Amino acid sequence: MKPWEFAFDQPLEVEMLESALQGDTRCTFRIALPKEVLEKVETS
Repeated sequence: MKPWEFAFDQPLEVEMLESALQGDTRCTFRIALPKEVLEKVETS
């Protein structure tokens, strides 16, 4: 289980955007949060 999946207690869709292993100067990722998580944030 990946760290963000552990934090949200469910599998997540993660896309790597930049990687030092691919010659980029930093590592960045896009993490798609489930609707349930977004709804909790919007209502709080």
